[in-house]
Amino acid sequence: MSPYDDHSRNPENAADGEDAVVRIDASDDAADLGNEMADGIIAEIAGEKAAENKKDGSAKSGQAQQTSQKKDDATTDDRLALRDRLLKTAPQQGAMRSEIAKELEVKKVQLEADIRGYERRKEYHLLSAAVAQLRAVIRQIELVAHAGYEALKEIWLKVVHKFA
Repeated sequence: MSPYDDHSRNPENAADGEDAVVRIDASDDAADLGNEMADGIIAEIAGEKAAENKKDGSAKSGQAQQTSQKKDDATTDDRLALRDRLLKTAPQQGAMRSEIAKELEVKKVQLEADIRGYERRKEYHLLSAAVAQLRAVIRQIELVAHAGYEALKEIWLKVVHKFA
């Protein structure tokens, strides 16, 4: 039995303007249509879940950023407290100047030894960098020789305590 039992109801013959009624049998095609509709609903639900997950993810990342910012603030507060404590316990000007000069002299001797090694091995790019560092150390030694007490405190924090 064909879905088009009545020849007059055939949609191909309905081109003359009368209503065409198409009878569809409940075969595999109908089952596929149901699955397509179910797939569409499932896809829609999945899309909604994905949008919700994005919203949840952005809220979680916002919380992570706030937590990270709080940790950074705490670290900054700790560093400032340490800086204040170091400045309160700073030695006298002469002792501070000698501590700084001692650290800078050690660095200067190390750089001079590195420079001699780079010259022997003909590593010119490292030689150039070492010479630039040596010049900076020598400038800092000269600066320490003429610095006042307040400037000396800042240099002391940077050189002796590595507090940048």
